Amino acid sequence: MYCTNFTYADDSSLEHGVMICSFNGSGGENINGGKAEITTVKAPNSNQWLKINAVYNEPLSFSFEICKNPHETIHANADFAFSPEEQVDIRRWLERKEFHYLSFDADGMEDIYFFSQIKVTEQISGNRIVGYRLEVLCDAPWGWSEERVAELFSKKKNGIETGVVQIFDASDEIGAVVPTVALTALSDGKVEIYNDSTSDSTIIKNCSAGEVITLKKPFRIESSMPHEHLADDFNWVFPRIQNTNLSNQNIFELENCTARLQWREPRKAVM
Repeated sequence: MYCTNFTYADDSSLEHGVMICSFNGSGGENINGGKAEITTVKAPNSNQWLKINAVYNEPLSFSFEICKNPHETIHANADFAFSPEEQVDIRRWLERKEFHYLSFDADGMEDIYFFSQIKVTEQISGNRIVGYRLEVLCDAPWGWSEERVAELFSKKKNGIETGVVQIFDASDEIGAVVPTVALTALSDGKVEIYNDSTSDSTIIKNCSAGEVITLKKPFRIESSMPHEHLADDFNWVFPRIQNTNLSNQNIFELENCTARLQWREPRKAVM
């Protein structure tokens, strides 16, 4: 990986005075996962195998190594070993229970974010810690794009608020993603958002004017107002944004609402 700076949990490696390096020529970058596993079966009385399943069985994982930034170390007239205080700072920054976004400052990696957890292992020389090996475990077989946001507004048609909006999915993976959606009811009654490309129709009945219904992963629904029978009024269809090998266009139709969509698209990086 030919870059010197990376960011994790919104903190840059430059802020901690470290850079990506390689100890003993190892280079890191042990990459696992991110590959579809295909199951086939031989057709009877035939020399042809048929695909019966294809799944991603492992999340993406990889590793790299870091050391002190030599430019800062030389100018500060210090050595390359990490002090006890710096060791605490590194672990506090990188070793967390939650997943956070990791990104690299390198050509071709500008729009790739790995939602990941990091395991930290010391690199020791002369009984002193001179660097760390970072083992990265991602939440998916790939990275993600920057967060996309789309504001969808409806217009009046035959006395009913309705509208049509196009969204284009530039994902590196053929399929669909489920965005976080905030629907705001324009008047009392039913609200609906329909994706002509997926034939998904999301319907919530008995909404109040100004009520904000939020749909989010892992398949949760919330309201900004008391909505006594919200679970029963929802048809439990979550909007999706999809692309196929022929089209990446999604046409949304809205009725009696506005919508704010937030999502990230799969990014298949070459590490």
